Amino acid sequence: MCLDRAEEDKFSPGKFVYVSHDGQVELLRMQLLSSMCPLNFYNFPLDAQTCNLTFGVLAHNSTFHSSGPFHLNFLTVSTFTVLSRNTHWCLSHDRDSFCMFSGFQVTVRRRALFYIVNLIVPSALLMLLDVMGFLLPPSNKQRLTYKATTFIGYFIFILMVFTLFPPFMGPLPLIGELTW
Repeated sequence: MCLDRAEEDKFSPGKFVYVSHDGQVELLRMQLLSSMCPLNFYNFPLDAQTCNLTFGVLAHNSTFHSSGPFHLNFLTVSTFTVLSRNTHWCLSHDRDSFCMFSGFQVTVRRRALFYIVNLIVPSALLMLLDVMGFLLPPSNKQRLTYKATTFIGYFIFILMVFTLFPPFMGPLPLIGELTW
């Protein structure tokens, strides 16, 4: 993650100093950072994504020592669950100075129940209705209207579900390969 991706005007306006009972003084300045991570949608909606984030402290050299752990607060997104948060610290040499970098690996898994209830179950019911249309005798005049109604139902269903899918580019998800 680039350090220049700090959101404009998305940080605490003042400087806060926290003094603990043992005399330790902490100067904190919170800032909102944004990053993008490439996603693999092949196993959608049963997918898990792993993002690697690296933060650096460029204001200090290698003599600066952090006295505590680096804290990250993760937002709870309604369709994802955070599986793991792996952290590591390392020193990186850049030209004649050292900078401290912190790396994070965040793994999230999509909550598939939402997509199963809103996508797979209604689609299975519409396919069942389509198959039942073939059980009607060919001489029945209602067969054509039944099939047309089923087709219109598919069309409306696809229009409604289209907004539920995240935008993606790349290979077709497995669920799309199975339905085509």
